[in-house]
This record gives sequence, C-alpha cells and structure tokens, in this order.
Amino acid sequence: MADELSLMIERCGGRVEHRKQMTTEETEESNGHKQAKERYFSDKSTHIILSSQNSTFFLKAVREKKTPVTHHWVLDCVAYKRRFPISSKIFYVPLRKSALFIPDMVDLKISYGGFKGSQKEYVMDLIVLSGAEPCSYLSRHFSSCFLASNNVKCDRLVKAQEWGIPVVNLEWLEECVQQ
Repeated sequence: MADELSLMIERCGGRVEHRKQMTTEETEESNGHKQAKERYFSDKSTHIILSSQNSTFFLKAVREKKTPVTHHWVLDCVAYKRRFPISSKIFYVPLRKSALFIPDMVDLKISYGGFKGSQKEYVMDLIVLSGAEPCSYLSRHFSSCFLASNNVKCDRLVKAQEWGIPVVNLEWLEECVQQ
C-alpha cells in the first residue's frame, strides 16, 4: 500500500519522503557552541502517515511538529483533490489501539450499502474497529442493522426497511466509536 500511496501523492503534486533512520543536524546556539539536534523527519515533511498512536514514530512526529494522519486521510485528499481537516473524520487521525472493540457491538453483524471507493474501505474499517462484523450482503436472519449511505437509495435499504432491520447512518457509527 505504501507504494500506491506514494504514487498518488506525487501525482497530485505532493512529495513523499521515506525515512528509514534518524538524521543528526548541527545547530549553533546563541553562545557560539554547536549542538547536535536529532531529527527523524525532514523539515519539508508536514504530515506523517501512521496506522496507530502505539509507535515511537507517533511521538517523534508530534515532537517534531508534524501532523500524524492515516492512509484514509491521504486517499480522501487525493480522491477529492482537496485537503481535509484531520478532525473531520475519526479515521483521519491514527487511533490508540486501546480504542478498539465496544463490548455492546461485538455480537452485531452490520450490513452496509451505498458506499464506494475509499469511503467503503473507511466504513468497513470503522465497523471492525467497533468490534462488530461487517457484512456486504443483507440477510433477514443474520443482519443486526443496515448502515446506509446518506446519498444513495439502494435495494438493500428498501429490503432492510421492509424486513424491519434497523437502519443507521455513518454518523451513528462514528459516534459509537468516538465514545
């Protein structure tokens, strides 16, 4: 996935830097003495792509005033050709691993429909993060609820309503995970 992200970022005019080791820069203090300053990321780097906060790279990124983001943020920025605020979606910021699995959701089977591309990937990741099981099909006997896109009316949504399966939206799922 790293190579694909790099290619997308570069096609949109961004620059990708792969840093495998720490660099040391000499800086001169006001008293004339030189001091070594350790850096993991280039001064030109603005964002660091991470999967979670449970890494030393997260702390180093914060210390060096870099913005930690996930691949979801990069994919959406590239797809929509604009820079989104990282606070606009829960999955744009690397999560703490301890945020996983909501006890009340572990037995849920969440069917979903109307999502495409990176939004579909985001939805599936969010369902898994909650502890529920994502299900791309709808079953009267299997589905606990149906997660519907706000923009799309699909056959599965109509069936869910006909069968009395609760219909929820993405905001509901995001709020569950954020609490």
